[in-house]
Amino acid sequence: MIDGMHPKSGPRPTDSHAERRIYEALAREGALPEGVVGWHSLAFTVNNREHEIDFLLAHPERGFIAIEAKGGQIKLEDGFWLQNGQRMKAPPTKQAIDAAHALARYLREAHHLEPPRFTYAVWFPDMSKPPLPSGDAKGR
Repeated sequence: MIDGMHPKSGPRPTDSHAERRIYEALAREGALPEGVVGWHSLAFTVNNREHEIDFLLAHPERGFIAIEAKGGQIKLEDGFWLQNGQRMKAPPTKQAIDAAHALARYLREAHHLEPPRFTYAVWFPDMSKPPLPSGDAKGR
């Protein structure tokens, strides 16, 4: 059976403790619904540009979700995303959106497939509560 998390042997090599924690959570027996396939660190190329999705969950009838993982303490402050007090290079929501759309383009262009329905999410495993915006909440 193909469902479950991949690679089956464990998460791909990563310095991200957040990605390792998420992999362990998703790989746990019964964590994913029947028929859902998950991949950690799925890489692909579209138009000579490398893309990587931290986690991809897919179901043949329901579509897929691209998940961006960020560890540490996350804040959305005056429209800027901060990780452990430092401004992030790119908003995690934009990273997830871009990754989901890139995968849809990859399916169309490289495999001539009409992509299924899809969405995106961000996962902050070190946060006990979601980061609530302060000030300007546009999330640049």
